Order: sequence, then structure tokens, then C-alpha cells
Amino acid sequence: MKNKAFLPLTEQILMVLFFALAAAICLRGFSLASEISYNGDTLDLAVASAQNTAEVLKLTKGDFQKAADILNGTNKEGSIYISYAEDGTAVTDPDLKHRFYIVVTKKQTDNPYLSGADILAKNDDGTIFELTVNWQNGGLYE
Repeated sequence: MKNKAFLPLTEQILMVLFFALAAAICLRGFSLASEISYNGDTLDLAVASAQNTAEVLKLTKGDFQKAADILNGTNKEGSIYISYAEDGTAVTDPDLKHRFYIVVTKKQTDNPYLSGADILAKNDDGTIFELTVNWQNGGLYE
């Protein structure tokens, strides 16, 4: 008479291997979902920050120093640099790890009554979002 205990043991081993494979696939899916969510949150923050930067530039009529002061950024060589921490707040400490940063550069326009700037939101992987803003020079009340 042969011992048939090997068959249930084999079945148990196959069930454990199948469960381990399914668990590995689910963990990879959860990890990927977390990364996608983080990247989406970063994009949302970058878009809101770029729009805020555009509004401040229009408010200051293109005065980069005033805009940099309002936005908690730095004005270097005619460009504004603003770093944002992990929580989305603007930071001035260069040693603090940033989530993304914004670079604002002046743009030449063909119209003498308009000035403009290009606003780029970047992170370590490249450009996240870009926006062009224009504002009117001079006017009736100036």
C-alpha cells in the first residue's frame, strides 16, 4: 500500500506559491498606484503655483524683484527661481529637498505694449508644466 500523503502536501505548496504570486502582483499594483497619485499631486501643485506666479507677474506689471519677494523666490540674472518643498510651500533654503521648482524667464513680444514671461515648473525628471503669461505695458492710469 502506497502512502498518499504526498498529494495533499503538493496541493498545499501550490496554493502557497499561487498566493505568493498574487500577493506580489497586488503589492506592485499598490506601489504603482501610490507613485501615480504622488505624480498627479505634484502636477496639481505645479499648475496652481504656475498660475499663482502668472497672476503675481501681472499684478506687479512684470517687476521681477517685487514678484520674487511676494512669491518667496529669488531673482537672479533676470529670472525668478522658486523652490517648493514636499508639502507644496515655497522655501528659500537651498539645502532642503524640493518637490519641484518654478523658473520664470522674460519673453520678447512683437507688440511694444505687451510684455511676457515663460513659466516652467520642473522637477528632477524634467518639465512638468509650462505656461506663458503676458501683461500690458503702460496704459491710461500710469
